[in-house]
Amino acid sequence: MIVKGQSNNPFFGVIVLLFLLVMIWAAVTAVKGIFLILSWLALPLFVLALILNYEVVTGYIKSLWRTLRENPIKGLLYTGLSIVGYPLVSAYLAFKAMMNNRWLRPKKPRQVKGEYIKYQEVDEDDFLDLPQLEDMKETKESSSDSNKYDEMF
Repeated sequence: MIVKGQSNNPFFGVIVLLFLLVMIWAAVTAVKGIFLILSWLALPLFVLALILNYEVVTGYIKSLWRTLRENPIKGLLYTGLSIVGYPLVSAYLAFKAMMNNRWLRPKKPRQVKGEYIKYQEVDEDDFLDLPQLEDMKETKESSSDSNKYDEMF
């Protein structure tokens, strides 16, 4: 019995398996290439992180030390992974230092004391028409008879 949408080709399973293996091989090769490039750039990225914002690096080391004191097994694991994954850690620290660097951030205009800020005038006719306070009290009093929950507010 042939089910609609199913292939009669006996090699279909083998083709799918080969395709999956090729995709896995391509993914592993891409990750290896990225790791190789980052390993070449690890030391310059680490120095760049120190130059841009040394507090990022010291904060990372302090967090490793804190984790090592609070939970020695987890701290040793994180420290070992940081040593093995040094290229990734240095890229992360360099990125974080660049994002926290005050020289690379766009400058916000500062308002000088006594200087007016820019604004746009709004016509009073186009502005919100809010009901008067007395009208609000009247509608609240009339609705409070039926619902005691409103009295809580």
